[in-house]
Amino acid sequence: MAGERHFEAETQAEKGLSERRSLEDGRRIYSAYAAATVARSRKVWVRRIWLMVILLAFAKGLATYQKVVAANYMAHREVYGALRQVLLGEASNGFVVADLACGTAPGSAAALAGSKVARYIGIDIS
Repeated sequence: MAGERHFEAETQAEKGLSERRSLEDGRRIYSAYAAATVARSRKVWVRRIWLMVILLAFAKGLATYQKVVAANYMAHREVYGALRQVLLGEASNGFVVADLACGTAPGSAAALAGSKVARYIGIDIS
């Protein structure tokens, strides 16, 4: 009987030690998880802030570019006028126009009006 009690006491001590280790492991895992979550949350907020900064800069740049186009500093009217003449005179039915860096495409829209172009594909970051 004395041996059994000693064995039970050792088992209880080991069980207590095991529970303490499990609790410590759990705390360590939780701390690591919490730290990772905070770091991830910070990264998300940093990305959101950078995205907002980029969008604001883009909007400011777009507004400036639209002023340049409106004032015709880069001869947009002449270029789109020439495009319109080509589209009206030479584009056949089913013609497809791909416009790279089209912006908001007001010039392209005006040049395409009344033409035989079947499809317009405009690609721009705006």
